[in-house]
Amino acid sequence: MCLYSANFRINNIRGSEHWLPNSLEPGTETALMELLTHRPVQVNLLNEEDIPHTALAAVGVSVTDPGQHKTFQFHMELMKNDLDVHEIEPKARNCYFPEEVLPFSVYKAYSFSTCITDCTRQFQMKMCGCTPYMMNPFADPRYPDCDLAGFNCLESHFMVKPDAKLLLGKSNGKTNCECLPSCNEGDIRAIYESVSDFNRSSTARNITLSMPALPTDRYRRMALRTRLDVVVSTGGMLGLLLGASILSGIEFIYYFTVRALNNVLQARSHRA
Repeated sequence: MCLYSANFRINNIRGSEHWLPNSLEPGTETALMELLTHRPVQVNLLNEEDIPHTALAAVGVSVTDPGQHKTFQFHMELMKNDLDVHEIEPKARNCYFPEEVLPFSVYKAYSFSTCITDCTRQFQMKMCGCTPYMMNPFADPRYPDCDLAGFNCLESHFMVKPDAKLLLGKSNGKTNCECLPSCNEGDIRAIYESVSDFNRSSTARNITLSMPALPTDRYRRMALRTRLDVVVSTGGMLGLLLGASILSGIEFIYYFTVRALNNVLQARSHRA
């Protein structure tokens, strides 16, 4: 939830002070939230590891006028990962888990939006040796804040708010972000936004968020071949083609290393 003068996050693993309960009984309860504020507000719906980013299209709604009320409905599809997926290299599975934080990141969890932000900061540091204060929310000493000269440098290189397409593009031959999606990233879609109605006797702004139907579909990411599968397949091929097994290979190595060394040591002890 982003006010024009401040930023508030609810149920976000990056720093929510209060975690609202979100467990529902499918048969009797409905996902519904009423937000009441006396200031103009923009509400965005994000995955729990994401942060707002102007370069990424957000699903959300805004109210600006006193007494204004809107109803916003959305649908979400979840992602489930098998335990074996963690054993696969990120480049092969084409995603990162939230705990796989990149070494140059200032955030405590990985997501595509934080990767874009971290990448932007890296480009700013490369160009001008500093970064805007809002790009370093945790005051990481590796990234000093820009002064007026630093902001002029960033502006001259069009790096205050760079185009994310340029950062992600690979056709220009320059260094790019190579950001991967989050493995836990769900798909949030807007399905309805009402026309504003007004209560002229009130100065408050009101937003009703609802998910009419709880998620019924869930994507599953699974490993087609784990490390154990590779061992089993290798043993099977050796047995089929050579009449041997992995144990035969271990015995072969043992015979020409440990066994040979032991024979040499015994021969020396007999001579002594």
